Amino acid sequence: MRRYMKNNIQAVIFDVDGLLIDSEPSWQKTYEEFLRKHNITDKAALTEDRPGIGLKDFFTELRERYHLAQPLTVLLEEYRNMFYHNFLNPGTMRLLPGAKDLIVLLAGSQLPLAIATGGHTKESMVKMLETFHLQEYFPLIVSCDEVHRGKPHPDVFLITAQKLQKQPEACLVLEDSVNGVKAGKAAGMLVYGVNKDEKIRKELTEAGADEVFMSLVGIF
Repeated sequence: MRRYMKNNIQAVIFDVDGLLIDSEPSWQKTYEEFLRKHNITDKAALTEDRPGIGLKDFFTELRERYHLAQPLTVLLEEYRNMFYHNFLNPGTMRLLPGAKDLIVLLAGSQLPLAIATGGHTKESMVKMLETFHLQEYFPLIVSCDEVHRGKPHPDVFLITAQKLQKQPEACLVLEDSVNGVKAGKAAGMLVYGVNKDEKIRKELTEAGADEVFMSLVGIF
């Protein structure tokens, strides 16, 4: 625990997808299914910018680029329902290594914990935490749906710090994506990047992550 004590950290803010839960394969499957359903043949549509970006921002651009007729709220609900169908089953639903141990460790040290998610609504996030028996550790959940601009903009992290009643510089952000790291640093927070992919870890460092790790196992 010396690392966070050294940096005078007073709260920890977690991303979810790709950091706490092993959801990227399900998101990728959902993405491909959605493109097929809407007859979008450009399989690489916005793919490079997708990881870490808030779904609201992502679908605003996707809707405009491919002239989708449905309202944004309808598209978001459809996409999320497709994801939960793909993810919430015993064969695919799992936490990433070290996730629960780290959460329990930090909660036991009396650090306030929060979630700032770009992919889920607050209500859906509560249900997912209940599925993993983690809801008691996260009294605060903030979704990018609640802010004007999602990641890589800092809005979701700044609102989270405000609700935690902490200064941004006293908050530690844990993120697995470049957009998430950029958002945390733009908010003035300490940011740890976590990703098993060596190429992405290099990108996290280049994006400004203060430290980078292969997994959540033993980072404190």
